[in-house]
Amino acid sequence: FLCFVIVARRQVQAKGESPMNETGDLMRQLDATSTTSEAVISPPNPLCRVRGWLKLFVVVKLYITPVWFVLTCILACIGFGTLAEDHPAVVLVGIVQLAVGGFLVWKWIQIAQHLRSVQPGAVRETKTWLKLSLGWVFFSILLGHLSGMDVETLLLADIKAGVGSLIGFAIWYSYFNVSKRVKATYPDWNE
Repeated sequence: FLCFVIVARRQVQAKGESPMNETGDLMRQLDATSTTSEAVISPPNPLCRVRGWLKLFVVVKLYITPVWFVLTCILACIGFGTLAEDHPAVVLVGIVQLAVGGFLVWKWIQIAQHLRSVQPGAVRETKTWLKLSLGWVFFSILLGHLSGMDVETLLLADIKAGVGSLIGFAIWYSYFNVSKRVKATYPDWNE
């Protein structure tokens, strides 16, 4: 319905008239301004909604990621306590990782709300933060090695984090660049 109203409003505005008449009834004004020689307003694009994979992305970033982050924080704090005896720098590295991770979760919640409410610039913001999040994962891997822990201990976790992040980035960045639903829902998807 939102796409229909946007298309109808643009057609009325293209004629140089205000989109609402005195009574605020857009549909009545559209009937009054159209003639039989004009093209009939096309039905809205069925892809013009936050559904499918786009909705999955929004739900994951809005609801699942914060819960996952809280659980990770709890487990990390327990782990930092036991590792701090042998490697005191782990606490400082852990605090930095949790602080930046918390900021990223907060930012992704905002971005998911922008995507859900179809705000202008939401796709551009999403692609930018996908890149920044990927960069943070690799910086975080390097930061973990500053804690003084054995490289062999960290190597498997680093490989999993790096490969997993690269795969996730490749999937979602490609999706926001080529998806027909993204193109139909966000007119400024390519800005």
